[in-house]
Amino acid sequence: MFKQILTSAALVLTLVACASDQTVDNFDSVHEGMDMDTVHETIGTPSSSWQMNQQEHGFDGQRQQWGDNASSIATSAMYRDSTPERVYSVTFDKNGQVVSKSYPLWAQPKSND
Repeated sequence: MFKQILTSAALVLTLVACASDQTVDNFDSVHEGMDMDTVHETIGTPSSSWQMNQQEHGFDGQRQQWGDNASSIATSAMYRDSTPERVYSVTFDKNGQVVSKSYPLWAQPKSND
């Protein structure tokens, strides 16, 4: 019984942690200069958000992530100036404009062929 509960809990956490189809399908269209509202319309609501500041990170803004799980959230909390390798990530400047984005290691940008 306990093993079944653990297995079920792990499955639920895995499903919840996955980036949505909207994020995966549309992440390529996020580009530098895009505003935050348009990013959210394009790829959905982020699973986590981290404030960045000049003193600690070299600029004022925010990093938002899609597809977080407990591990990536903990990593982001400890190492806020590095982009996690297991999530889709978009960094915005203080005006809410995209300055960079990154894919998880397992995902590849779609080709422009």
